[in-house]
Amino acid sequence: MAQAHRHGLIDATAATERLFKVYLRRPEFRPVVEARLRKAFGPEPSVVYLQADICRRELLLEIEAVCSMRQPD
Repeated sequence: MAQAHRHGLIDATAATERLFKVYLRRPEFRPVVEARLRKAFGPEPSVVYLQADICRRELLLEIEAVCSMRQPD
């Protein structure tokens, strides 16, 4: 996220809605991943956790992030 922000790809401010899809090879890692995401991004982002086979064998998890600007009220 920080790298994308530095390159001008996203505006990672409070006005940005974030959705994470977390693909876990081993579901027992969910509490650790969940704690790290909450520490990094706070309670606001929506997170979906999925147990899944991940294409690359060396990866234990894969995270997709979708960011969009909130519409003004």
